[in-house]
Order: sequence, then C-alpha cells, then structure tokens
Amino acid sequence: MSVLFKFQSVDEKATAANVRQFFKQDVDELEQLAGDSLGGLYHSPSFDSTPSHTNHLNSTEMQVIKAIDARKELGLIVQTMKECTGVGKTILVNKYINHLPMFKIEQAIGYSSTQTKTKQRAALIEFANHYAAHGRDLRIMK
Repeated sequence: MSVLFKFQSVDEKATAANVRQFFKQDVDELEQLAGDSLGGLYHSPSFDSTPSHTNHLNSTEMQVIKAIDARKELGLIVQTMKECTGVGKTILVNKYINHLPMFKIEQAIGYSSTQTKTKQRAALIEFANHYAAHGRDLRIMK
C-alpha cells in the first residue's frame, strides 16, 4: 500500500476467477454477436473500427450496430492480450485464442502443472490490469 495514496489491493484469486468467467461467458457471447472470433481478429493484420453511433435506427440496423460494437470489443480484448508480457501472454493466447488444453500449454512453455497454474493466475491478473486501463475493470478489490 502506498504512503501517499490509499489504493485498494486486488483480490487476486477472485480477480483471476472473474477473468476466467469473462473469457468463458462474455467473450463467447461477443463472438456470437460479432460473427467473428478472438483468433480471427488476433491473426488478422488490421482491425477496422467503424463508428457505430447514430439515431433513429430500425431493428436490422440495431443488430448491425451490436455486431460492430461486439467486434470492436473483441478487438480491444485482443489488443489487451497483446499488451501482456512473456509467459503470461503465451498462456493467454494459447488458452483463449488457440484453445489449447492446459497440458499442451504446459508442454509449450516447459513448466509443471502447478507452475503453469500459478503463471496462468498471474497472466489473468495482468490482463485484468491492462483491461482496466481501457475502462473495463474486471478486478475484484479486497
């Protein structure tokens, strides 16, 4: 805790669980709305963020806007993953972009199951911190 500022500390266990749920539920819903996947956006050379705010829309236009907004959010998630570092980034990409099972990730990074789980929790916390910097706070405070 800082001397000058009283910052709340992050509950790492709860935050990691929250980020896991986010990837399991929210990202899946965003992918369905967008008609695209994190993997598709991660491997595409560029991301076009089309403006999506206008008035007096019919239901078809609203669906298109929801899809565009979902795709923009997926793009932000990909950008946030790319901001993560080292082994953490490798774990996140392999787990949530490439959909590898944990034993394959363990083999890829050369750590035991226990070490990989520790590194995965740290990666989820790092993702939450970077995502919060974009105005989307998944962190749970103590």
